[in-house]
Amino acid sequence: MKISFKYLVVSFFLLIFFQQTISSQNIQTIAIQKPTAVSVDRYGNIFVADVSGKIAYFDSTGKKIYEYSPSKIARVSLLESWRSVKTFVFYQDLQAFTLLNRFLVATAEQYRFSNAIGFARLATLANDDNLWVFDEADFSLKKYNPDNEQIILNVPLSLIVENKDYNFTFMREYQNLLFISDANSGILVFDNLGNYKKKIPVSGLKHFGFSGDELYFFKDDTLYFSHLYQTTERIIKLPKTEEKINFVLYLDRKIIIFTDKSLIINR
Repeated sequence: MKISFKYLVVSFFLLIFFQQTISSQNIQTIAIQKPTAVSVDRYGNIFVADVSGKIAYFDSTGKKIYEYSPSKIARVSLLESWRSVKTFVFYQDLQAFTLLNRFLVATAEQYRFSNAIGFARLATLANDDNLWVFDEADFSLKKYNPDNEQIILNVPLSLIVENKDYNFTFMREYQNLLFISDANSGILVFDNLGNYKKKIPVSGLKHFGFSGDELYFFKDDTLYFSHLYQTTERIIKLPKTEEKINFVLYLDRKIIIFTDKSLIINR
């Protein structure tokens, strides 16, 4: 059976049109206030803190499930929700942190760091339920036990990063590795004992994430993926948005974009 070239051309353009139509129908936009921190758990639920200090929990379909409103308004500097059963909330301005359960109910209003921490520039939850803290006072990375308020590990950073030329913006532990983004030089990688491993040379980042065995981050209009254990890389062009993109999350082929006014889910 012969199929004409004209038929193939028409079919090709119909296929392209169909794909574009499906793509446009799979974009969901939700109005939000300007976000200051975002996270996603392993089930695809979305967590976003806005400029008012509120934290919203959306399920993977974009439906708002819970909202946390603290009694004391403060800017949320970092969110970590990957483990689902708890969300870690860090307030740099208050030098404090909060733990929320899966219903976004605080186990206590706020915990303050002890005198063992000079000034916490960044803090995040470790896999062993302790905290990783970048202490700006003595330019060190510390593992902090919030129960007894003691330091477990203390790693001076002066031999790794020039302490006059740094801008640490985000940190997260993943697969027994700790990643810290320095906007001026790249992503620093440590093992779970605080030993420095390497630097990923990508500057200008304020956030990054993980999907499977890949680290991802966005710059300009592109989402970049780098394999943690191989040398493979890939990119995804982000869809156009009317507003500046502040954060991007990626999970199960779903791209979640945060602008000043919108949460945009691309399936």
